[in-house]
Amino acid sequence: MPHEVIFVEVCSFTFRFDSQEQIEEAVTFYEQKLPASSREPESVYSLRGYDRGESERWFETLPLFLREEPKRQKVVKALREALALTAKRH
Repeated sequence: MPHEVIFVEVCSFTFRFDSQEQIEEAVTFYEQKLPASSREPESVYSLRGYDRGESERWFETLPLFLREEPKRQKVVKALREALALTAKRH
């Protein structure tokens, strides 16, 4: 089914989003200077339908250099700009 895809390029990395909600989730993640623990209880793995080593959450696949402070701020700015643009279109 055709749908709009949003690309955001920042710090030599290109994010791909399928919805405004995904951008909002990424903004929330990158606004945190120190990310919350990514540890999950064993019971949560089964909810995703995979063994613990077979499934990564979206933010676990991102390059770590984007978490460095100057780059993190640039990422937040770029993602907020993308949110503003998508809000104007809808």
